[in-house]
Amino acid sequence: MGFYIIVYDIGDQGKRQRVVEILEKWGLRRIQRSAFVGYVQEGRAKDIAREIEMTIDLERDVVHIVQIERKEWNRAIVVGTSKWSAGSPEGSVVLR
Repeated sequence: MGFYIIVYDIGDQGKRQRVVEILEKWGLRRIQRSAFVGYVQEGRAKDIAREIEMTIDLERDVVHIVQIERKEWNRAIVVGTSKWSAGSPEGSVVLR
């Protein structure tokens, strides 16, 4: 299993909501309005990308799917409070 952060910039609200549903279906957790994190089985990130590719406008929208080491995520610095705080890194520094 790899740990991923997925961030996106999608203009159309309907398409954006469909991408949210795709990411939630794959078990990813929302950490910001346009960012998700979570574990994905090896090789499945491309499956997620294909689903998203069929949903977004490839000329206007962008989605980044980035694999990172979980230990690096746990060293993140979080500034402020998010309504999705359940997605904050374990062991992270939270500045308020």
